[in-house]
Amino acid sequence: MTGTANAKNECPETPANQVVITSATHAIEATKKAMLKIYKADYLAGFEPFTAEKNNNIWYVYGSLSPDTFGGTPEGEVCATTGKVLDIYHSQ
Repeated sequence: MTGTANAKNECPETPANQVVITSATHAIEATKKAMLKIYKADYLAGFEPFTAEKNNNIWYVYGSLSPDTFGGTPEGEVCATTGKVLDIYHSQ
């Protein structure tokens, strides 16, 4: 992953009641909005459904591939405490 070392510096720890991105759904929405500045909507639609996992204060958002497909997906990282999208990239 790119940006993970830098991402922790940009995503401060805060009390749970001050978290901005509180769910996987919200993390996916924020990340896809940022992705639309890079990728076309019809391209992103080919990687639905997107999923998100939270590790510490960072949500990691991943696209999906069909079981018979090789390659990578658009991915991103968003800070739970600030709502800032930290990184957008494409896995290999």
